[in-house]
Amino acid sequence: MKRINYPAVIAVLTMTILTLTACGKSVFSLTENTGKLMTITAENADQDAFFMAGSLEVGDGEGIVIASDLTKGSVRVELMRASEDQSIDKLPETDGEPTITMNLRSTDGASGTVSAGSYLLKATCLEKATGTVRIEVTAAQIANPWREITEAEAKAFCPKTFCVPEGAQNVRWSVMDSAADPSGVPGALVQLSFDLNSNSFTAREQITGDEEVDQSGMYYEWTARLGGTLRNWNDIPCTCYRWIGEDGYADLCTWYEAEAGTSYSVSVTAEDLDGFDLQAIAEALAP
Repeated sequence: MKRINYPAVIAVLTMTILTLTACGKSVFSLTENTGKLMTITAENADQDAFFMAGSLEVGDGEGIVIASDLTKGSVRVELMRASEDQSIDKLPETDGEPTITMNLRSTDGASGTVSAGSYLLKATCLEKATGTVRIEVTAAQIANPWREITEAEAKAFCPKTFCVPEGAQNVRWSVMDSAADPSGVPGALVQLSFDLNSNSFTAREQITGDEEVDQSGMYYEWTARLGGTLRNWNDIPCTCYRWIGEDGYADLCTWYEAEAGTSYSVSVTAEDLDGFDLQAIAEALAP
């Protein structure tokens, strides 16, 4: 994998950080950057303070873990994949959608899979904040935040929960309690995994209130996306995504049920998904 070097960019960004933190005791800066680990430090950081830095290097078979140790406030973390032809003589292009966006409070965290490459960080203080946020590249085998539950328990977390598709095998329900906010929104993240027609699927549901949230954990630079309608879900709009790489495919379908305030997703990866319709699986998951 080609490593992207950003000496000029980092110099400019460092000046930005110093400008933002020069007044009083308000600190919002990157205090550690090894290429595999970035640590954001906030000390009475002012709302709307921000900085950018690069680069986080993700190799094949690696993932990203983001963990918050904020004692107060909220910080947004955005990671943007840099193109290999990015010039070091100018700031990186960041007009496109970030690969990962997370709004973090105390003890929030998440993990996910992303394409290999170099990632630029943009950190923004959403509310006056104190504490740290760590963004770390790890091997795919990370500590398991999930615990197994029953289908009945899943319904307690998300009343409008999935229906297991007919013919599904190796059905497993699990929940990530750490994804829940004490207020109840967002709620715990419920996951249903199963095998069907020689493929393995992961479906997720989470109460997210008044907005749709992508909780799929599928962080790819999608090759294609297509809108649709889920008839079995009372004609709810959905979005289907496909990534095609040298070693296979990844498909994702997401949708949001406004009445229940719940975000849903189903995903699959395989060597060949040519001609496969993931929307049909989403239909089969309807309660």
